[in-house]
Amino acid sequence: MVVAARQDTVERKTSTEERGARLPLELILDVMCCLLPEKPRTRMAPSHDTAKTLVSFTRVCRGTNQIASRYLREHCCAHIRSANRLSDIVCSLQALNPWPAGGPATLETLTTLYLAPFKTSITEQGVAEQSTAWWISELFGYVRRTLRRLVIDMPLRADYDNVEERETLRKGFMGLTRLEEFVSVRDELFLSGGEDVDRDLVQDPVWALWPELRRLALYNPDADPEFWRQIAAMSKLESVVLTRPDGIRDSDWCIKTEFFSAAEPDRTIKVVLANAHELESFPPTGAWSAADPQDKMKIVVHDVPWDGHEDIIELCQEHVKTAALEGTIWEWDGHFPSLDG
Repeated sequence: MVVAARQDTVERKTSTEERGARLPLELILDVMCCLLPEKPRTRMAPSHDTAKTLVSFTRVCRGTNQIASRYLREHCCAHIRSANRLSDIVCSLQALNPWPAGGPATLETLTTLYLAPFKTSITEQGVAEQSTAWWISELFGYVRRTLRRLVIDMPLRADYDNVEERETLRKGFMGLTRLEEFVSVRDELFLSGGEDVDRDLVQDPVWALWPELRRLALYNPDADPEFWRQIAAMSKLESVVLTRPDGIRDSDWCIKTEFFSAAEPDRTIKVVLANAHELESFPPTGAWSAADPQDKMKIVVHDVPWDGHEDIIELCQEHVKTAALEGTIWEWDGHFPSLDG
């Protein structure tokens, strides 16, 4: 009996020592904080070692779960690189919360997404079947309340005649009204209704319908006067990156004149024009100082590194995608355009 009592005392003492040997939660949280990228806008892929470590911390205890989940939302970017993965995700969501009984669920932890479900090579058959567009629209129904940053690598212009597909996609994209950052790697988010659409029913670009948008990056948009008036109408837009834009050399109009004709007088904005070698001069820029004497609209040229042999289109698109996924595209700067005319 005495031996049993001593053994019980030893077990209690050992248990107490084990509990005392555990690391304080504050120290664990400090370790988690040290794992984060130095640049706050850096977006990690799920395969990144830091992302995997943070996922592990979500399973340790309630205290680490809360902080690790927040770090994942802030720094991790979900990647969907195939139509199969896209459909699997949507099917899983539908199984957890079937429509239409409770309406679409939201992915509360998904704030940043890289979406590239179509084949990267453009074929004669177009970008994909109609079903992929439907899966995209369904996914957006689940993330529309939480998604803040979206990068798409989708060759939408590859299937110009497939109006039905673009209409499905357009409806899905229109629901992303809480987006704050958007990057389209391959085009200007081409979701036009095509030549058969009634000319009196002009469709605004979908990105112009997102009221919370602060940063916008497009590839090869038609940067005509109407484009700049639409940019001016977006009151929260702070930064615009246009890679290989069309129309900016037209000497019949001035970028700043068109912008400030529709913008509030005290509006400020940064515009980055990116290309490999084709943006040496802007014929209409001589009128910039008159239209914007205080330089509230900052326009700079960002030079994409080019060795003279690479395909410029592929080079620029890859340059944009890499910077968008790293979160550095909004930090791009450059030199002021030469002012001719």
